[in-house]
Amino acid sequence: MLSSSDRENIALKRFSLISPILNGQINNHKEYFEALCSNPIEMPYYGVKNYSPKTLSNWLFEYRRGGIDALKPGRRSDKGKSRKVSLEIADAIWQKRAEKPRLTTVLLYEELVKEGVINPNKLSLATFYRFVGANPDVAAGKNPDEQERELKRFSHQWINELWQADILYGPSIKVGKSKKKTYLLAFLDDASRLVTHAQFFDTQNYNAM
Repeated sequence: MLSSSDRENIALKRFSLISPILNGQINNHKEYFEALCSNPIEMPYYGVKNYSPKTLSNWLFEYRRGGIDALKPGRRSDKGKSRKVSLEIADAIWQKRAEKPRLTTVLLYEELVKEGVINPNKLSLATFYRFVGANPDVAAGKNPDEQERELKRFSHQWINELWQADILYGPSIKVGKSKKKTYLLAFLDDASRLVTHAQFFDTQNYNAM
């Protein structure tokens, strides 16, 4: 039976495989996934296995919808979301939104219906609205790849090349009759933006770091 540690390690491995796309390093998703799947992939707990490009593409889709938790096995990552929007349709929605970011949700839906991407008898406007609402990148008119590329333009290329430390002011806590400030100290991986560790302290000095 999978332990929480196993599930975490599997999710991180899956994330490492799709992260070059999220970082904007890959232009052709299909070719990248086909190249990865041309050889067996070693996965924590499961060992060396063969995966299809469709499986990796699905991991990318699930990550965009639910973050790193959606990559953990044994979790219904589509819970609370419409399963009528297939992976292919979702990609088409993102591509169309990237091409025409100013379209309203209704016009975006109507254009995809006109192009035959969406069958209104199978995917209603209400379902489409729910999908857009669950994916802020689509609602805001931003393609996830372009948004990630813009955010990470100056980031390092590979995971674990560089970790950064940052400090955020936290809430004040009551200690006796006085209040004491708190500080959140965190380490972040520059390429993936993964928070490798974060902890609150009552000081922001060298010892806390």
